[in-house]
Amino acid sequence: MQEPLPLTTFQFDVVIRVLAPSEWRIEMGFSEADGLEMSLEYETVYEGGRNHQPLLLPKQVSYGKLTLRRGMTEHRHLWRWFEECQASSFGQKRYLRAEAEVTVKSGPAGKERGTRFLLSNCVPVRVKAPALNALTGGVAIEELVLGYETLQRLTWPDD
Repeated sequence: MQEPLPLTTFQFDVVIRVLAPSEWRIEMGFSEADGLEMSLEYETVYEGGRNHQPLLLPKQVSYGKLTLRRGMTEHRHLWRWFEECQASSFGQKRYLRAEAEVTVKSGPAGKERGTRFLLSNCVPVRVKAPALNALTGGVAIEELVLGYETLQRLTWPDD
């Protein structure tokens, strides 16, 4: 297991591994995470002779966008990743995709609660910097939005 970030006031650790020719690892801490979601679409089929209810046949899964708010990182790779995607006919270079692992922490010490999620084939959708303040030492992120193609639950507290 990897070492947690020293950012104990943040409740979500996010580690992004950009699948570039030379791998970039971006470690961040965030106060809020929203958008870990999956939706399963169904096709409704009406079967002859079965008049009391239709059949629901699963079709495909769609995924949301992960929105992370009020975060910190000591790495510049996040900005570099966004710039590289912008400059590369977005989506054409497969190696600019990334894997993101979100770890949920709890308590004042920020200990790992055991809940982790893996998002694959991520792309940066939006990066928003906060108002600049000379008193902070890290690189702050007001909001980061990631699009992703799949979502897996790696661990759960009772696993």
